[in-house]
Amino acid sequence: MKITKSLRLPFFMVLTFWAIWLVSIYFAIDFNRYVGLFPRTISGLFGIVFSPFLHGSFFHLLQNSVPFVILGGMVLYFYPKIANRVFGIIYLGTGFGVWLFARSSYHLGASGLVYGFASFLFFSGLFRRNIPAMALSAIVAILYGSSMIEGIFPVEAHISWESHLIGAVTGGFSAWYYRSLGFSLFETEETRTENIPYQVGFQNIENEYIKYFFIENKITKNNSSNR
Repeated sequence: MKITKSLRLPFFMVLTFWAIWLVSIYFAIDFNRYVGLFPRTISGLFGIVFSPFLHGSFFHLLQNSVPFVILGGMVLYFYPKIANRVFGIIYLGTGFGVWLFARSSYHLGASGLVYGFASFLFFSGLFRRNIPAMALSAIVAILYGSSMIEGIFPVEAHISWESHLIGAVTGGFSAWYYRSLGFSLFETEETRTENIPYQVGFQNIENEYIKYFFIENKITKNNSSNR
């Protein structure tokens, strides 16, 4: 997946965040009353879907915008086969978890999703034990590690640390659940065709056994000595 394509979805979501915030300021509309996430209330269920689009201030929105585009784009770029499923798990899992377990207050913003993306990227490298994926984990830890560790604790009353923590948990769960799927930039022929039915054959050519994979009329040869 090209970088521009991978950034498209998170970029347009951030544009929507800004558009909704500007409308709320210009027309003095309190969207929290209608679609805010207030735990364990029927009306708060709407917030599972809509609360990531709502932000309490200009600084809150600005703080979420850049990491949302960067980390969301990284998920789409490096894990294109599972990115949509990972987005879904983090999005709905974080919202529903906050609705169930968070304190009785309105919880707004996309920071829970940001924590989910960062957690997925970090733990994916650890669970896969893949050197390039682990290098990506290290980059995420260097860029966002210290600030995100602080954010999962109840340091400031006006910050939804619950959404940060639950987002990180859902991201880590997604990384564990999809740990067996290949890291896109370094896929081998075997990982690209692992789910395609094929036949395997061996032939002795000049005292060496050649292993054949027959896949859609294409032959991939792997040499192996004395087998």
